[in-house]
Amino acid sequence: MIVVTNRRFDGEKFGHRFNTLGPMHLRIADVYERHGDWQTTVYPEEVEGKRASEWMFLHLQRRMREECKDLLIYVHGFKTDPADVYARMVKLERMFGVICVAFSWPSNGDVLDYYDDKDEARLSGPALARMLAKIGEYMAIYDKPEMVCHRRISLAVHSMGAWVLQQAVYSEVCGGVPWLDNVILVQPDVNYDGHREWVEKLNPRGNVYITQNEHDYALDLSQRKPGGLQRARLGKVVRREGKAANAIYVDFTGVKPKDGHSFFGDAESINQGCVQPVLFDLFHGQRLDENTVVLDPRTNVLRVRRDRPAKGTAA
Repeated sequence: MIVVTNRRFDGEKFGHRFNTLGPMHLRIADVYERHGDWQTTVYPEEVEGKRASEWMFLHLQRRMREECKDLLIYVHGFKTDPADVYARMVKLERMFGVICVAFSWPSNGDVLDYYDDKDEARLSGPALARMLAKIGEYMAIYDKPEMVCHRRISLAVHSMGAWVLQQAVYSEVCGGVPWLDNVILVQPDVNYDGHREWVEKLNPRGNVYITQNEHDYALDLSQRKPGGLQRARLGKVVRREGKAANAIYVDFTGVKPKDGHSFFGDAESINQGCVQPVLFDLFHGQRLDENTVVLDPRTNVLRVRRDRPAKGTAA
């Protein structure tokens, strides 16, 4: 699995601090499990005569074409150490039948380090923007009939990963994402107030989706943090007003897994909660329809149906 990260590498694994060259400096690594441990191979600046980023793009493009799979770019949230990232990537690939590449930033993995993580997420925004800009650049360069894979590419940011994306949008590096099919903000840990301003800057060729759940316990704790900056969270508050014009809001209240925040727990809870069929469509760059959601006229958001079985390769 391919991981793009601004974490520091100690020669064996990635840690909880920034690359020694700074938060904008990205490394590309191949991660795989061997005998119960995660093995990490960091690629040099050049691979097979090409820049590492270019090689990564061509590698992923070839896999998408040969395996007939869509690509999901995944950005994790708060309190996620590298091993958690890798395990989650495995689950995403198995449950949704996608190829997953992760952008990983130095989340500390400690519930007491919320504001430290938030600051590191803020500093990581330009690095995410740089990664997305490079992919867009290579999409334009390698737009040849014999190379185009005719598959979809979507971006999913979970929890505090939405804060990383918000900073990426405001970064001078950001040039838009018109090559993405869907952008999915999964239980975003950002303020509801003011989100319209930056979300409307997102310009995928598909749609922007925002998932919400009024019973999200983690976001409830987040908005109770002291300091007055943590207001009502976008992933928790279901409102009719203040929405971004380009976004589709999906309400999972009452049907999400028991923890209320994570979409990436065990497959059984995901399937029983009717979550997997919705995410399957979103992660594959598709639109939602009446088979998985219904419009709630009270809030003008889409509510998840409870009677849909799992799709595709969910375990």
